[in-house]
Amino acid sequence: ASLGLEKTEGRLRYALTGEILRDAYGDADLATGGTLDQSDRNFTLLNGRLRVGYAVSPALAPFIEGEYGRRIHDNRVDASGYRRSSDRYALRGGVAVDLGEKLNGELAAGYVRESLDDARLPDIDGLSLLARLNWSPERGTRVSLTGETTVEGTTTAGSSGSLLQSGTLALERQIRANLTGNAEFTASLRDYAGAPGRDVTLAGQLGFTWWLNRNLGLTT
Repeated sequence: ASLGLEKTEGRLRYALTGEILRDAYGDADLATGGTLDQSDRNFTLLNGRLRVGYAVSPALAPFIEGEYGRRIHDNRVDASGYRRSSDRYALRGGVAVDLGEKLNGELAAGYVRESLDDARLPDIDGLSLLARLNWSPERGTRVSLTGETTVEGTTTAGSSGSLLQSGTLALERQIRANLTGNAEFTASLRDYAGAPGRDVTLAGQLGFTWWLNRNLGLTT
């Protein structure tokens, strides 16, 4: 759940957003019979972001954004003896663009750090990216770019978690009045904190929608 407030005063732009994220896991069924308690993974994340921007023009507004969050695990100490609750800090700078339907959205980059309560576990930190851009080079064509940085926790003994960088480039084209084509390419990089190795994921898809009428279409 999230709740946000935006305010404009002359050229200044203010935004305050609060978020609550709840992750809860049921018991896992084991192949050998019985169940595995996964309550160590249950947590609640309370997060707040404050953004201040300045409209250089009606179409361009640079901004700076600060973030603080607290990840609270249900179990103060997990089965391996680690305290996994943590504090999150982030600072990003970026720019918001609004050229109507032609080009709109925002881009930002900065730094994020999540410090765990247990001093034996290293911090999860690194580059923080944010992208939400929509571009229409011509009528009937839309290109969008989305990206984000996600801090992921873990219950693996001795490991803090990972930093996931992910982005998606999507293209949608109206081929005919009743036929729309779309293509997507997604790339992600998961970097583990306090452990060697990285995961790289690449994915793509191609689809078409045949509109039977204004409200009903068949997708493949």
